[in-house]
Amino acid sequence: MHNRKHLGYTLLVPLLLFGSASCTSLAQLQSGSAEGGNYSLTALYDGTLASRKQAAKSLDIQATNMCASGKYELLSEETVSRFNQFGEGTYSRLTWTIECEPVSEEAASEPKEVPTPR
Repeated sequence: MHNRKHLGYTLLVPLLLFGSASCTSLAQLQSGSAEGGNYSLTALYDGTLASRKQAAKSLDIQATNMCASGKYELLSEETVSRFNQFGEGTYSRLTWTIECEPVSEEAASEPKEVPTPR
């Protein structure tokens, strides 16, 4: 039983540190080409105010990078806390629903600057 509990915490730690994102296409997330539509982004945190702020900052970065225009509208925000059998908070989940703003015609006609490797 002890090993199973330890495994659960081992799996939870990467999620707390990195969060996750749900999108119709992983390729869109990686290339920053998501346009239109609603997307759901989720980050886990330990329940403190400081870590919630960090989770929100992480979601903002993910949303900005995900949208082709670099701009989005926050449609909803939900926080769900998980408690153990003793009533102690174990972690919280922050979920944003966003809508990417369309790329302006001017920005669409300009070629994207590709960073050169050093």
